[in-house]
Amino acid sequence: MYKQIIFIIVLLVNQLIDAQENVNKLPVYNKTEMIGSLYTHTTLKECDGCYVLDKIKIFNKVIVVKSEARIIGIEGKSQFEKLYTVEHIQKGKNIIITFNNTMNSTSNKIYIKKIQGQLIICKQFSYSNSSVSIKIGENDYSNYPSNFICSQNISKKIINDTLDIKDLFKYKESKECFHCPNKYSLDECIIMKNSNQKFKWD
Repeated sequence: MYKQIIFIIVLLVNQLIDAQENVNKLPVYNKTEMIGSLYTHTTLKECDGCYVLDKIKIFNKVIVVKSEARIIGIEGKSQFEKLYTVEHIQKGKNIIITFNNTMNSTSNKIYIKKIQGQLIICKQFSYSNSSVSIKIGENDYSNYPSNFICSQNISKKIINDTLDIKDLFKYKESKECFHCPNKYSLDECIIMKNSNQKFKWD
């Protein structure tokens, strides 16, 4: 029995290692041409329009997620890296896909429902660390660190089981985004905004 448990643990560890290696070997494309793999050396110094294709399974469908790739320098060498990590969870009847930017603190989420067999994006939500200039007196302004939050209710079909992050998160900033003092939590910011409470910046 003890040997069987050890064997199962070793098998699971090997599967996790293989899965991670497969992620690391994800191809990088430019237009329709494969030009390399993630986390591997490249002689290119820049790559405008490079992308990777993640595959995730939601509502028993495999969705292809297209997101940007970039080139970074490590110890004098260049290699490909994903600009966004892609994660998904199920919450109630919705699937939430999160795109976290690896260069900054920006996090983007889409909420997906299944309606009559069709996958529909019903909401987009983004937040990031920012700053904002607040008037504190006549002709007197001060900059404060802030959470920059955007939210948009939409109804957008996922066509051909494919998502391209460049087609998402296009907000009308004057109507769908706001700054909130970073002393508040994200939930507090949203509750205060929805109830028209005034933020305290000092």
